Amino acid sequence: MSKSRIALGLVALLLASLVFWQRHLPISGSGWVAKRLCSAVFVSGRAPEDAVEVSLPLPVPIPIPGEIDREAESVTAWFGHLVAPSTARHRPGLGCTLDDPDGAPSPLDDVAFVPRPPPLRPLRVLDPSPALEDAVATAFDPEDASGYGTRAVVVFHRGALAAEAYAEGFDHRTRLPGWSMTKSVTSAMVGLLADRGRIDVDAPVPLEEWPPGDPRQAITWDVLLRMSSGLGFDERYDLPTSDAIQMLFGSGRANRGRYAATRGLSHPPDTFWSYSSGTSNLLQYAMLGIVFDGDLAAYLRFPHEALFGPAGMASAVLEPDASGAFVGSSHMFATARDWARFGQLYLDDGRVGTRTVLSPGWVEYTRTPTPTNEEGIYGAHWWLNVDPAEGERRWPDLDPDVFAATGFEGQYVMVVPRHDLVVVRLAVDRGPEFDIEGLVARIVEAVSARG
Repeated sequence: MSKSRIALGLVALLLASLVFWQRHLPISGSGWVAKRLCSAVFVSGRAPEDAVEVSLPLPVPIPIPGEIDREAESVTAWFGHLVAPSTARHRPGLGCTLDDPDGAPSPLDDVAFVPRPPPLRPLRVLDPSPALEDAVATAFDPEDASGYGTRAVVVFHRGALAAEAYAEGFDHRTRLPGWSMTKSVTSAMVGLLADRGRIDVDAPVPLEEWPPGDPRQAITWDVLLRMSSGLGFDERYDLPTSDAIQMLFGSGRANRGRYAATRGLSHPPDTFWSYSSGTSNLLQYAMLGIVFDGDLAAYLRFPHEALFGPAGMASAVLEPDASGAFVGSSHMFATARDWARFGQLYLDDGRVGTRTVLSPGWVEYTRTPTPTNEEGIYGAHWWLNVDPAEGERRWPDLDPDVFAATGFEGQYVMVVPRHDLVVVRLAVDRGPEFDIEGLVARIVEAVSARG
């Protein structure tokens, strides 16, 4: 065989391998664009041409255009204008949901859902502080006109609005995504049900995907909240074939919790810590199927009636997948002020005024370090800053009692108990990691000087 034929054969094999390796890219790529564009337009109320975050955070040379149907309130995206279409549909009160890639209907189409508007909860506003405003301003880069970077910063001090600032095109009415801050909301939902006696966090989660004799039957609500289930899950976002990408935007997106539930064990339950968005969606899947016994209408109303309403989070939109289960890992939108209200709820040990929304015991439970996390920086779907046995705290310049909800692309709800402070930063970061520690430290300095 000639060398040229051997070379051509190797090239063909390489191309075939590349196509096979990237076989999941078209559907997950179009899913990403359709979902993000739908939420940007119909949930955040933004102009599509300004939604720079719709572009994939990967070098993909093939265009993925999104077509907006304003009458149907939907977005359809096509990979390379030709293949792997994905459609995301907006439903009032529920945000945007990607259709099942196999074309199966969604039970959401048969549920009438309109969240009850919570009672107006006045927001106290403190007098302006130039030092605090200067500290907040450091979160914004006035030279950057790319559309990326900080979009909102809100500071609550002693339960009142102390400062806020927004990038051009955003304001206090703009709903913005929390990404993995949604995990902390999922934890709050479990806590609300535990407080009502409907969940025993130490009990196993009896999923039908884990039949008798299956070692996954040892998985409890607690180890799920603590990311210690032992289930295998590839959390990478730079690989189209990863579990995280396929679950959120690709082949597993129609029922993300079931996708996570069918993963096998990589470690015995409660022996190994591994951050997994699949775990959070599995919790929502279990809440819908087990706690609510499949009553979709009651389940969809629950966070609005039990959490968002009492906390005054009128803007909150928690988006479900096509099965009806909330995407508890990633898909919640709210204004920066309402994200701050969520942090304030935890700062105040679960109380809003004189009303107890979450029990103080649950708040303390979520802040208790997870034993399998060797660094001691993770609680029950919240990040911690406690003193680890070895090494530095996650945010060494901040107090050890600080805890936080954080999310992809630079989302933060930082709770600072010692200074009675909540700091929210919302953004789209596609560059170096934002210095949230420095921002919070400057804000702490400013409020401390104010007294």
